[in-house]
Amino acid sequence: MLDSPDDGRKVSLFRHDFAPGPVTEAFLEFARGLDPLLHRIVVQFDRSSVYPFPERVANLARLPEHVQRLVRAGSHVVSVEERWTLNQFNMNRHWPSPEQEALTRKAFARECRRVFGTADFDVATQLELRDGFGSQLLGAPDRGIGHRVLGLALPADDSTCLSAGEIRSAYPFIDWFDEVVESADELHPALPTG
Repeated sequence: MLDSPDDGRKVSLFRHDFAPGPVTEAFLEFARGLDPLLHRIVVQFDRSSVYPFPERVANLARLPEHVQRLVRAGSHVVSVEERWTLNQFNMNRHWPSPEQEALTRKAFARECRRVFGTADFDVATQLELRDGFGSQLLGAPDRGIGHRVLGLALPADDSTCLSAGEIRSAYPFIDWFDEVVESADELHPALPTG
């Protein structure tokens, strides 16, 4: 069970798939540079997005020893109405009504509680916008996360053709986050200090 430390350390959660590339390299360097006496670092990932790929497993193994790894297992259980709403969003990339957006947030907040239990995080960071499930998982809860950060790293073929307005249109859950950073170099200022 994941619990919050009682030793005064700040708890920072990151979600990533460890695919080879500049985001993973920057994150590994970033994780190595954090002081484990000041920060408890938790990295959450889905088993199916890492373990079938040897290069991703190798990148995961490069994490410093003090970084806690948390594998998401199981299924995202949703009602029939939530499933329909999620399918509509995945097809159209928007919610036709505020009620459907609220239903989506409710479904992902419940999944967040299933994955993380009652743990509280000072900062939760989804490292890549293109991971819609992870972005919604960390963006949805209304409690347990002090500050939500979304990494705007996109694959080269996406980032070269999308303007800022198009990104917001294609990924409307971006509004669920407190802060959006464009590169891993911007992550450190987003972390709580002390």
